[in-house]
Amino acid sequence: MMMVSVSANANDLKPYRFDSMQMNLGALFFDRADRMKPAKSDFKVNRSVAMSNDDGHRAVILSLENLSSGRRILEPEQLMVIYADGTALRVNALPEKILLEGYEKRNFTLELGVNDYPVVAVVATNNEGY
Repeated sequence: MMMVSVSANANDLKPYRFDSMQMNLGALFFDRADRMKPAKSDFKVNRSVAMSNDDGHRAVILSLENLSSGRRILEPEQLMVIYADGTALRVNALPEKILLEGYEKRNFTLELGVNDYPVVAVVATNNEGY
């Protein structure tokens, strides 16, 4: 199983820019034999905006929603990143503990490390198609 790393030294990173073409392909399944899915959760990614820099570092701004009436803590494996080559990788670490109260929505930036391909989507189990 492959994992996405989110650790990066911010002092060494070149500035991010928003990827020029934003796609809404959250429900798209690439033709993958593994059919990997994010871990079950009460979260939904409402929107993700991909960013990158000249060195191939990828990041996304996520709009995340807690669909439960109770407080929930986001665990890394509850998010999955899909890249333009069809690769789907679970996130293996978050920059900080992310706790959402019942029905709370929050935006945050998730650094994904280096990848040759741009990010197509970030999804949780409550996103359509997953």
